[in-house]
Amino acid sequence: MSIRRDRTKHALRAADARPGGCMAGWGTALAVVLLMMTAHGQTPAQEIVGCQDPDPMGWLPSTPPVAARYSLEDTPLFRSLEHAREVYRRLAGHEAGGPEAVHPEWSKPLPPLPGGKLAPGDAYAGLATLARRLAALGDLPPEVALPVRYEGALVEAVRRFQGRHGLTVDGVVGRATLAALEVTPAERLQQIERNIARLREAPPLRGKRAVLVNLPEFALRLYERRDGRWQEQDYVRVIIGKAPDHTTPLFDEDIAYVEFNPYWNIPRSIAVRETLPRLRRDPGYFDRAGLEAVMPDGRIAQHFSEELLQAVASGGARLRQRPGPDNAMGDIKFILPNNSGIYLHHTPSVGLFERSRRDFSHGCIRVEKPVALANFVLADPVSWPPARIIEAMRAGQNRTLRLPAPVQVLVVYSTVAENEGVVHFFPDVYGYDSGEIQPGQTRGSGEATSRVRKVEAERENVDMASGWRLRPVEPFVVHEEPNR
Repeated sequence: MSIRRDRTKHALRAADARPGGCMAGWGTALAVVLLMMTAHGQTPAQEIVGCQDPDPMGWLPSTPPVAARYSLEDTPLFRSLEHAREVYRRLAGHEAGGPEAVHPEWSKPLPPLPGGKLAPGDAYAGLATLARRLAALGDLPPEVALPVRYEGALVEAVRRFQGRHGLTVDGVVGRATLAALEVTPAERLQQIERNIARLREAPPLRGKRAVLVNLPEFALRLYERRDGRWQEQDYVRVIIGKAPDHTTPLFDEDIAYVEFNPYWNIPRSIAVRETLPRLRRDPGYFDRAGLEAVMPDGRIAQHFSEELLQAVASGGARLRQRPGPDNAMGDIKFILPNNSGIYLHHTPSVGLFERSRRDFSHGCIRVEKPVALANFVLADPVSWPPARIIEAMRAGQNRTLRLPAPVQVLVVYSTVAENEGVVHFFPDVYGYDSGEIQPGQTRGSGEATSRVRKVEAERENVDMASGWRLRPVEPFVVHEEPNR
């Protein structure tokens, strides 16, 4: 298993001290004092002004304060898995006679579905078996009378089952729902045990607030430590990297900045593979998408030309998308200095959050409720209440805030979780449960996965026992911007 943690040892970049740079006119000593005060939480969120580079990642302080560390076993997510284990131990306890025995309701498979699916109103020879299984799992009240056809309470029970298993909630039993119904309680118990073991290997949470992203659940949780316990403040749906070529890696990083109305600096790989072919087919896309190019001489080219195409193709120029309603980063971005170019950000494609499976990005994590996340990380209801956050997002002006204290983001992988006391199982979207691939390894050939291969090759920074990525000792290096 692999998790990555990147930490810079540089407080300032040389570019920040150049004439016209971010620190122009400041004495070096004063700049360092200001940054160190900010790192220790002595100042509110500050706006970074005068920077020509929209990526301010080189400002991370060199000596952040040491925060308290808490095992993931202390979190509501881990405790929910322990409760799920007890629930499925009781279910699996119906198996008498050793490991070869099977729960009575799973002793025979469900009959084949008529026409490949079971829709409301259909007749089905396996209704009785289906009803008993759903009752055993708690999705159907046991006192419900068996209908003649697939309808009524039985359809609602299937919908509940689908909602608990990361499936499309439509009440239709298709191939995916049937496969999930065939998984025995003993197999689910094994799944729970695997995920408990994986979470035990995760790095600890630090400080008093943290963002915990669970990839298979397509969700993040906002945790705050109160009265000696982690408490969940909010639950937010997310979109993650598309399997298999653009998987979002497991990592442990800190949000250091919030950028309103960000530019999207299009990675060269995406520009060459996707954007340039589209521009050759449809040159008008350049203006419609709000694109521009930073040319080799520093000029900003805002009009399409063959020279521009050649410069981008050769690597002499880079494409970027201006802030606006169609910007791939949305209207807000949460910057985590890291070597994988991964960010949390909003998106103009908000309809995708309604999908049950949400691996659509090139590796970055898109958040459905950016105002809630910004409010949580800024933690300043006086200077930055939600109304002001929304105003800044709608203003259309690119601006960056440095957080008064970094907020940890820990990305984990658990195909089991409990929501409101109900056990949920999620598809093994990256194949970690099945053993097809280990966290940090890859199945595809995309840029995101090749970066993971490179990092995993640095064995001196990987814990050989657990596989989790350790904090590297080398200075932080800025890499190209995200895979949206």
